[in-house]
Amino acid sequence: MSARPHSEGHYWAKQTASCDLSYEESITGAWEVVQSYDNGGEGFNLRVFVPGCAHSEPVDNFVWGPRVIAPKGCQA
Repeated sequence: MSARPHSEGHYWAKQTASCDLSYEESITGAWEVVQSYDNGGEGFNLRVFVPGCAHSEPVDNFVWGPRVIAPKGCQA
């Protein structure tokens, strides 16, 4: 397992909780690719987009894996 992200990008993660109670019952605990983004513009308020979830989540709601590496010939 990796430390929580400190920059925007795509990462492997397992979701452990949700701010959206209607979505929380759908959490499987499986590894999936999620996208972190800077919600405040200064790198201090990272949030996470999760496929299938209407709202972004705080980074503390995840167990973090490695960053997803872009394929050769593609920009990250």
